[in-house]
Amino acid sequence: MTTCNNAYTQPVYDKYLAEIEDGLQIRLIHAPLLIMTSNGGTVDLDTARKFPVRALESGPAAGALMSALLGRYLKKNALLSFDMGGTTAKGALIKDGQALKRYEIEVARVHEFKKGSGLIAKIPVIDLVEIGSGGGSIASIDSRGLLAVGPLSCGADPGPACYGRGGFEATLTDANLILGYLGEESFLGGEFKVFRNQASLAIEKKVCQKLNLSEVRAAWGIHNIINEDIAIHALEVAQKLRIPQVVFPVGAGVMSALGLLASPLSFEEVQYQNSLLENLTLEAYENNFNVLKSKVGALMDKAGASKDDIKYYYSLDMRYSGQGYDIEVPLGSNQTLCDTFPKLEKLFCKNYANIYSDVSLTSPIEVTTWKIKAVVTNSNFPNSFTTWSKKSYSKTPKSVARSVYFPCEDGYVNTTVLMRSEIEPYSYFDGPIIIEETETTIVVGPKFSVFCDRDFNLIAKLVSN
Repeated sequence: MTTCNNAYTQPVYDKYLAEIEDGLQIRLIHAPLLIMTSNGGTVDLDTARKFPVRALESGPAAGALMSALLGRYLKKNALLSFDMGGTTAKGALIKDGQALKRYEIEVARVHEFKKGSGLIAKIPVIDLVEIGSGGGSIASIDSRGLLAVGPLSCGADPGPACYGRGGFEATLTDANLILGYLGEESFLGGEFKVFRNQASLAIEKKVCQKLNLSEVRAAWGIHNIINEDIAIHALEVAQKLRIPQVVFPVGAGVMSALGLLASPLSFEEVQYQNSLLENLTLEAYENNFNVLKSKVGALMDKAGASKDDIKYYYSLDMRYSGQGYDIEVPLGSNQTLCDTFPKLEKLFCKNYANIYSDVSLTSPIEVTTWKIKAVVTNSNFPNSFTTWSKKSYSKTPKSVARSVYFPCEDGYVNTTVLMRSEIEPYSYFDGPIIIEETETTIVVGPKFSVFCDRDFNLIAKLVSN
């Protein structure tokens, strides 16, 4: 299936890459063009054209990678990363500063994104959870007569009703406009006009009349149903999950784009080959990895990577013979294959105990999958950055106010609205407050506070009672 998907998408993917190349040439941009893959690395154009299937989840992978990088800067190695678009939202766990990874993905799911309803692809990929809800998710009444949101989406064209482009469905974006979380005049940095009256008409017709609800209750219902599914509104869900704080990084709305810039040149190769550990020889062990190393090394060399800058990471999928699930056993990068070979059983038992606790099984140990990853180590991505031009900050940020709905206050509250670019480091604010930037709106409720660190990241916490 993976091979079929790869072959099927090659012609259209090749055309897509050619259009990007032509566009860059027309604009006289001569910088090297690298393409993101689903494992959190980038490849050159020739490699990308050979393996379009490896780009299936490349955008969300870039966002997760950037979240991991930010976590390392902040010395926060355990994170829940979140990435939301117009139709879907994706979450990823960051552990020990690295996004978790797997080697199988199911795409094009139907039946409300249920497992088993899509196509399997055997590729290295950042481990993401996907939910069919986003800003364009449509509110409807289901067969039980209850309010439902998604997985159907209005898309960007015509878009939510509030866009004023002919859309008539009530969406999450319409609900957030009604609740005051989004502003009519400040949407997309004020460059895109949205219409509250159009959102109101859609919610009235599609939800209020059918469920005999007031406008605000219908809008809050749409908003809260999404909160139960995904971390669209981070602080609400953090409170539900008892997560102590939420970091809103600089450029949160374009984290995937930043992740592309931070991603190293990288490629992985996987070989499925079963071997009982007791029967595995050093010669076969080294030969299996050297074959994979020659493949990835050739691709890296073709991409122009210097041999001195390439670092190779080896790992094995292993299990007790007869088990249905494998565990990944990293072999490190600072030791030779000859050094790691006699330690395989000990490494497996240690990793197995970390997952399942200490056990004593007599079943033989089996190697199922051989993996190698080549990474170019010379990354020049800055430790801190802003997405706006540097300026002198006034002691009192310019602000406006608008009426915003908060259920804990049982109604609309006159709430201060700040521009993020006007907040200087080490500022502190108690909620309720709305913080806007071009790509993102941050809603800080009455029970929360927010602090701006030295690198302009906003860190929100639940205020203790």
